[in-house]
Amino acid sequence: MEWNMIPRLLISAPSSGSGKTVITCGLMQLLCQKGRRVAGFKCGPDYIDPLFHREVLGVESKNLDGFFQTKEQMEACFLDGCKDGDFAIIEGAMGYFDGIGGITCHASSYETAVWLNCPAILVVDGKGAGLSLAAKIQGFLEFQPEPSVKLSEEVMQDKTKAGFNGNNRIRGILLNRISKGMYPILKKMLEERFFVPVVGYVPELKWLSIESRHLGLKLPQEVKQLQEQIRRLAAEMEQTIDIETLAQIATSEPYRKTTTSCSLLLPEPELAAKKQDPKKVVIGVAKDEAFCFYYQDNLKLLERMGAKLEFFSPIWDPAIPKNASGLLFGGGYPELYGGKLEENAKMRASIRQAFLKGMPILGECGGFLYLQEFLEDENGICHAMVGAISGTGRKKGKSARFGYITVSGQEDGYYLKKGENILAHEFHYWDSDCCGRMAQARKPAGNRNWYCMRQEKNLLAGFPHLYYHSFPRFAWRFVTQCALFHAKRTPPSFTEKPE
Repeated sequence: MEWNMIPRLLISAPSSGSGKTVITCGLMQLLCQKGRRVAGFKCGPDYIDPLFHREVLGVESKNLDGFFQTKEQMEACFLDGCKDGDFAIIEGAMGYFDGIGGITCHASSYETAVWLNCPAILVVDGKGAGLSLAAKIQGFLEFQPEPSVKLSEEVMQDKTKAGFNGNNRIRGILLNRISKGMYPILKKMLEERFFVPVVGYVPELKWLSIESRHLGLKLPQEVKQLQEQIRRLAAEMEQTIDIETLAQIATSEPYRKTTTSCSLLLPEPELAAKKQDPKKVVIGVAKDEAFCFYYQDNLKLLERMGAKLEFFSPIWDPAIPKNASGLLFGGGYPELYGGKLEENAKMRASIRQAFLKGMPILGECGGFLYLQEFLEDENGICHAMVGAISGTGRKKGKSARFGYITVSGQEDGYYLKKGENILAHEFHYWDSDCCGRMAQARKPAGNRNWYCMRQEKNLLAGFPHLYYHSFPRFAWRFVTQCALFHAKRTPPSFTEKPE
């Protein structure tokens, strides 16, 4: 099935805090209960919401990102994510038109809707408002997006269909936090003015409690009875949402043929030809309460290059996987589990020994903090960590650095060489006194830059969350170094040399 034949909706809002995450989860749950095979997606670099989709709803979820991906790569990613699904739900990020720097629509939810020819549903918070809702909605329906986003002839002609600026892809309105009594009044007023269907509402649900944390929503396993709440939300939405109209909107956009192939998600041909043997490349991936932030596309790319991934817990397991020839430590909340990580001295010693033997190791953000000597928790108490890197991670009290960046090599390393670039994202409230000078981060807008990564032996770590598809050779070099490390511990039948 081609991606353009799959019913699809993008759930967005005028701004963050409008309720689109809760409504997206409720809608996914409702569709699952009705027997649909839902494919989940999230606009932007956020991995917390996809984690919710997977852990709470059992829906596989991927990131769609106009900064990390080309249009063709995004289509390929969407196609790959839909291969086992029959209804795609994409959760937007921030405000619908908000992109890089806040003053461009590049890498916005709107751009994603255009690139995927996807109908968008605008979630509008209606609490404490009446006629003013019409003014807000009219602004979004009539707003002329930036000309930087190329629109097809189909889309340009589409604006005559409904009496509004069809370029913006908004095909339905969903009202949040309004009463049952006000809904029919508001629905009639809005539909008479704008010729855009109001597809339902969600009342204010005081029993729905999804608490927040410094990096966004709390992790699924930490929210009390979250799955029960989402099921209850879906039951509520079944009574207040016009699911049939939503299904019609999901198939309303003109279908078009595409030559996009999942092969775009593979490494460069010359790299694919050098795919490693999974028996010789086992990468231990840290995954537990403290380490849980990974781009699924990154993990899949490592597998496509011949790596076998074996997950382990730095909190609960006694040592790294026995047959590991490389280690990957993603982001997460190690600062909240400093005591437990310190208590597991056997694990820390296991990692330190692997490092001293030259095992390839990557650490991102939380993983970078864990690989240092000490980590200060949220109460200001310092805990001993792995000690592969000399340094201490401490709480900044406010966001240290956040947003999209381009990471540029400042010297030749095992995985990134001088002058080479890979795209990434930073978002952290802890900082370190040993960020290193192996690479430099540069913001896409303005002139701000800083040094951001450190290399010791075969270890490379820093705060950036890297997106491997923006420079597949980085991932290929990591897998290759893992294979070479494996060869040192086995009979000399393996003869590949480093690049």
